[in-house]
Amino acid sequence: MKKISIEDFCHDFYDNNIFDPTIGGVYYGSVLLQHIIEKVELISNNVDKRKIIDELIALQIELLGLFCTHKFISGEIVIRQNFFTKNYLIENGKTEIWNSMYDYNDIIDIATLDWLTALGKVNIVFNHNMRKDLVAKNIEDIKNLGLADDGVVKRINKRIWSENAWRQKFMLNSLARTFWSHLGLELNKLDEETISFLSALPNRLYKEAQQHLNKVKIKN
Repeated sequence: MKKISIEDFCHDFYDNNIFDPTIGGVYYGSVLLQHIIEKVELISNNVDKRKIIDELIALQIELLGLFCTHKFISGEIVIRQNFFTKNYLIENGKTEIWNSMYDYNDIIDIATLDWLTALGKVNIVFNHNMRKDLVAKNIEDIKNLGLADDGVVKRINKRIWSENAWRQKFMLNSLARTFWSHLGLELNKLDEETISFLSALPNRLYKEAQQHLNKVKIKN
């Protein structure tokens, strides 16, 4: 198994699988785009294809960060992945992608808090304290690495302790609604059939990121 840094993995993943697929390759989101425009008439008739692709990219990169958090929990690899991602997007003129990711990141945090609340009194204290301790550890690790960006730090910590919320599908509908809203469409026009279809997108994008990251060994 190839051993690389998280920065090299992200650079390759963003360059060759998202923004500029290698010769003979195709961005996975382009495949999803075809399904979307075939299945959802409101999107195909009212939203530019480039806008749909950009929104899929924002969602996918946020979900890569989510899987990275689930795989490595917290600490240096998770931190470096997020700082690299912001720098990469800004340096490549993709600031709008970074900005679009914010709302998806917020949904992850809200869904995690909803999951914690649903645990009941017996388990909520333990899990809340675990999340609090991991957040504190991240802040300390970021300081030790000599990094500083409050916006990035907040995004990192909003994904902490979210794996069970993800597995139990606490966030899929909300991520789908946010995707719909980001396309400039009115939420009151989002029917049950469409929300069910769109709710499958985050899971597909998460698995795509998971498959790529699991092919390599990340160096500490």
